[in-house]
Amino acid sequence: MAKCRVILLLPRLTLLVWLLCLQLQSSEVLVTAAAAEAAPQCRLYLAESSVEGAGLGVFSAVAAEAGEQLGHPDLLIPVVDSAHGDYEQWLALAYLWLATCDFHPMQWEAEQVDVLLMGLGAAVNGHMALFNVQYKQHALHTDSAGLHRSKDPGAGAFSYYHDQPHIATKPIEAGAEVFGNYGDQWFRSREHRFGSSLPDQSDYASADQLVQSMVDLLWHENQQSKGNETNPGTPQEMEALRQDVLELIRMVGQERVAAALPESHHKITHAAQVGTAKSSIDTIRSSEWLQEHGFCMDHLEAAPSSIPQAGRGAFATHSLKAGTTVAPAPLFHIHRDDLFILNEVDEIQETQLLLNYCFGHYNSSLLLCPYGSLTGFINHNHAAPNVKVVWSQHPTHKSEMLNMTLGEFLSVDGKEEYYSQSGLLMEYVALRDIQQGEEILFNYGDEWEDAWNQHVATWTPMPGAETYVSASNMNADPYYTKLQTLEEMGNETYPENIFLTCKYSYLDEGVSFSQENATPIVREFNEEGEFHEVRPCEVISRDDSQQLYTVQLFNHWSTDPNEVIFLYDDVIVTNFPRRAITFADDLYTTDQFLPNAFRHPIMVPDDLFPRAWMDYLDDADDTEDELDEL
Repeated sequence: MAKCRVILLLPRLTLLVWLLCLQLQSSEVLVTAAAAEAAPQCRLYLAESSVEGAGLGVFSAVAAEAGEQLGHPDLLIPVVDSAHGDYEQWLALAYLWLATCDFHPMQWEAEQVDVLLMGLGAAVNGHMALFNVQYKQHALHTDSAGLHRSKDPGAGAFSYYHDQPHIATKPIEAGAEVFGNYGDQWFRSREHRFGSSLPDQSDYASADQLVQSMVDLLWHENQQSKGNETNPGTPQEMEALRQDVLELIRMVGQERVAAALPESHHKITHAAQVGTAKSSIDTIRSSEWLQEHGFCMDHLEAAPSSIPQAGRGAFATHSLKAGTTVAPAPLFHIHRDDLFILNEVDEIQETQLLLNYCFGHYNSSLLLCPYGSLTGFINHNHAAPNVKVVWSQHPTHKSEMLNMTLGEFLSVDGKEEYYSQSGLLMEYVALRDIQQGEEILFNYGDEWEDAWNQHVATWTPMPGAETYVSASNMNADPYYTKLQTLEEMGNETYPENIFLTCKYSYLDEGVSFSQENATPIVREFNEEGEFHEVRPCEVISRDDSQQLYTVQLFNHWSTDPNEVIFLYDDVIVTNFPRRAITFADDLYTTDQFLPNAFRHPIMVPDDLFPRAWMDYLDDADDTEDELDEL
């Protein structure tokens, strides 16, 4: 900043120079303030995890209170009826959540539905005791961005599920890593990777009790033995005794509880203060460390796209300079054949919607699916993209995979550390200065451009498309604010692809073993804890004065076994609020299952795609050699 100095000139000239200098100083202050405003503090970072061997993790640069939303809401991709032969060993499974009623109405899409949360939900690591964030239940939004299957060739080409928020479940310190709760079974099913001694939440709780007992007995300073006023031994003897006690407990205790205990007696006091789980790893990173070693995850937000037929897009939250990493793109790798959808007789029926969100190459069976920072919303522009993708130089990027064959990391017979774990990392980099609010656009490649243009040119709506109505349309339609009873509907019915659902938890109180002795089970709606299960229902009656309903509940194939209504039981619930009743789409009727929905991967430029991965090219060369021999 310029400094104003007294200049010994004529009085008037001196005053003029002084005022000019002050103006310059004031301008510099304004420029500095504007620059600070243009580059707000990053709240979330993607950086090397504090958990050894876990790759990348998410860190909160600022403190967060319990119940506070973290980051921008997620895009959700349904993965249905997977064709993967060895489902339990599928790498993509590590990033999928089971489509329970928490993600209503996604669980009705197909008979087997998993959910890929493309942003924070896929980027956070799991920890069985330190988890501090979870997705908010029953909070996602569903809409087609105004597209309709009767007139739009983009119908079914992108996911209609979005705006899934993530909430802090406990206070989070500034700089702390954010962990999700994967569930104990997620880790237990991967003992080949994590071992059988990995502690879960109950193991850490038992270890906490043991540590506290040890501190009470042997770790207090000036601890005196019972019956006399003398110390039980010298400091050296006490240290040896403490270590012996710790080793003895580790030897005779349960394996997982023993693994949760500190390795050295010197760490016992700290473990008693903060808990054995938190004392086992340092999850806090400084702001300076995150800025130097991490990627900001706050550069993008989602909104309706400016690109026709594209649905929603990604927009810059603030101005970004050319060369800036707009978003990191961690990748999990899968085979193209893994994205087929199987029908009831295990025949290939359609291709997963996920294909449209993955990188590919026309000479390879490999697909690279990005996640982490709303990159799934980045749309195509062939003529004027403002970002490109590059291979990252970050130390967590397993660059050695660029020189490996697909058989070494894409096959279950390949190398375990590559087949069952992701490790490839790309970055979206700004090609020019990008203004705040500008949509982020990437060139998907010539092949993608040609395929889309061909799709648009030849597309025609499916039979019956003009009369189609979706559940999301009906849920948003004011006409259905007041629901009709079965008697009022008479012979009328809802569209054949639509049925009514009620959010209600039913735990069986008794079973009618025959139709003769069956009596209705009548309950009154309870506000607390009634939204766990979502099930089909019908409206029996309506109280217009209080806008409440009486409904009958039914089972669905996905109903929790603990909440099944038995054969001869009729379950009736009174005083049911309208907000707990929604329309849902029936199996395989949404736009993603349209036979004419567009499917094509995003194409990786030739100069970025390793020759060793081009197995289709190798197959073509082999065929040509065989023909030459013949």
